[in-house]
Amino acid sequence: NPTKRLTIQAGGDAIFTGNVGIGTTLPDAKLEIKKQTTWGTLDNQVIYINNTGTGGNTGLLHDMGSITWRSGNVNTAAISGIRNTPGSGNNVDLRFTTATQSGGQQTSMTILANGNVGIGTTSPAKKLHVKESTTATYAAYIENSIAGGDYLAMIGDAGDNVFEFDSGGTGGEAQMKMYSDGVKKVQLDANGSSWFTDNVVVGGTSSNYKFGVTGGNIGVSNGGNIYVGGFGADAVIGYLGNTSGVFTLRSDGNRDISIGSGTVNNSVFIEGSNGNVGIGTSTPLAKLDIQ
Repeated sequence: NPTKRLTIQAGGDAIFTGNVGIGTTLPDAKLEIKKQTTWGTLDNQVIYINNTGTGGNTGLLHDMGSITWRSGNVNTAAISGIRNTPGSGNNVDLRFTTATQSGGQQTSMTILANGNVGIGTTSPAKKLHVKESTTATYAAYIENSIAGGDYLAMIGDAGDNVFEFDSGGTGGEAQMKMYSDGVKKVQLDANGSSWFTDNVVVGGTSSNYKFGVTGGNIGVSNGGNIYVGGFGADAVIGYLGNTSGVFTLRSDGNRDISIGSGTVNNSVFIEGSNGNVGIGTSTPLAKLDIQ
């Protein structure tokens, strides 16, 4: 006896047994749709979901149709087309729904008609909007499993990098880099030297010097020093320090120390080789030479 493959019920429902092929005589799944086109063909439609409904409250969101995965008789994951402005045109969003055993269905990702993508929000304000609203934890991870790999780059309108978030060394050492017109100006390194090529201001917005502090103080812990020189191949020539609670001004080695004003040089002069102090002279001939 032949095997029944198709049943059409009185209400119009059709029931198939076995695999169904559209465009193929050898379907490998319950439904296989096959279409052959030439490479380079665009706008090649295979399935239409056409909702021609009218009436109802045109001010509300309207589900244009969904593809839904079910477990038994329970809806789980789904992809839905949502018309977001029913009364004013065909602005259709895509919503991706997932489900958990305890929480049921929830919208996990939304792509608005304007291209904005929201994860954890159905109203993304920018091209990518990630929102965590259930736990006090990270909203997103960016993982690179390659040692020393990069994580994130932000590109300007000219195609140049503006920000980079990288990992230096063998991996796990954070670096943040900032650029201006393609030229690196700032690098913050968690496991090395951090540097700025322009002025740095603390407590203010501008400074005429490479380092400026406004409305505050600079503290040096006991045993710490502020050095003059020592950058790159330059030799250290002296330092201000905190030596067991004593304010210290010292030169390096046998270097001289000169204290003056903007108009008078060498108001006080200390010879590094012998400790002679001159007031009004840079060549003191005694322990204290006043001229």
